[in-house]
Amino acid sequence: MKRSFSFLLVSFVAFFFSSTAFAADVVSPALLIYQVEPGEEFSLDVVFRSDLGGMYDVELRERLSSEIEKTPSRVVNEGIVNLEYSEFDFEPGVAEYIPVTISVPEDQEDGDLYYAVVFHRQSDSQYQYELSTNILLAVGEGEEPVGELQDLQMIEEEDGNLKRFQFEYLNQGQRFSELVPVLKLSDENGALIEEFKGEVTVFLPGVERSANLFFRKQEGYVVPAATVAMFQVQDKQGVVIAEQMVDLKEGKVLAPTQKEPSPVKGFRERRRFAFLYEDWFRGLAILIGLTLVAGSFYLKK
Repeated sequence: MKRSFSFLLVSFVAFFFSSTAFAADVVSPALLIYQVEPGEEFSLDVVFRSDLGGMYDVELRERLSSEIEKTPSRVVNEGIVNLEYSEFDFEPGVAEYIPVTISVPEDQEDGDLYYAVVFHRQSDSQYQYELSTNILLAVGEGEEPVGELQDLQMIEEEDGNLKRFQFEYLNQGQRFSELVPVLKLSDENGALIEEFKGEVTVFLPGVERSANLFFRKQEGYVVPAATVAMFQVQDKQGVVIAEQMVDLKEGKVLAPTQKEPSPVKGFRERRRFAFLYEDWFRGLAILIGLTLVAGSFYLKK
């Protein structure tokens, strides 16, 4: 079965996933995302290195999207995600591969599952802390991202040059979304001059999260005085989820624009009620209509 795999390294500024490096210990990757189907099975490795070495507990914990800012506390012994080791004695400076097995039940419902592989130095050590790799499983068909772009700001350098765009995005859907900030520069006639893309960012359902798009101008590039720009949040296929106009000359963020309804969403809705377009259903509807008309004439007599 073909599996869609997405691999992301999340930096330490990501407020809900603090897991790359601490006190000379490193875990990699910080985040793994998989699109899976019911009945699918596969394995992966999480790499952990301790410069000091020592005995660590290795735990699998389950988390809810509403608890992303907290350390997951529910330890899972076995289930969809399984660990081969519950503890490991690491040699100083040696990277070890920790096997993880994922087995999705045949009857698993569509939805998102959130897990964390947590490395915890045992209490006999002078250093006590936790590092984790987070695993996000998207089971079944996903949904079109639905969300709101909020508090878009243009941040400048000390010399007045544009440094970055900072924004907040609220995921109003039921599933997590992988989105990309994009800045499109156009001339006064609307022709595209240049496009800047940011990093893919994960937005969890019901969670408002800040993100950035760093504005990296080419050497010698000057933004024309009449330039207008459109700041967009897109999915990984390039579909615009939210957008807002900005005035680079004045350094202002303009009023939000309304995004046209996505034809993809309309197609999904039509597919959900596909039986309405079947010939047998149309025939049944006509028969019911004729029966009601005939009944109404009968009652009038």
